Amino acid sequence: MIEMLVIAALVGLAAGAAIAIATLTLGFLVDWFRERAAQVKNDPDKVAVTVAEAIDSGEVSFIQGIFDTEDGKFSDVRRIKAENADGDVHRAHARHKVAIWE
Repeated sequence: MIEMLVIAALVGLAAGAAIAIATLTLGFLVDWFRERAAQVKNDPDKVAVTVAEAIDSGEVSFIQGIFDTEDGKFSDVRRIKAENADGDVHRAHARHKVAIWE
């Protein structure tokens, strides 16, 4: 259910979202989520997610964000090109487009 909501929200995500160019590692993901932990801790409707997304050009990117399951929108989000992600991040999405990080 959450996966479908997140994917639907991606359709409405601004195409011009900032693209991070740093190498995306699990530590980098964790640090970013840790800085936003209060959002998730204080609101049970919010979850920390990453989403593997293929865009029209065929390039793959990861969307990292805080997703509000109540209103179906991201409250905080960034896009990272898949070529900048390490193997651990790719493995987290090997079977599922959406990964929920607790």
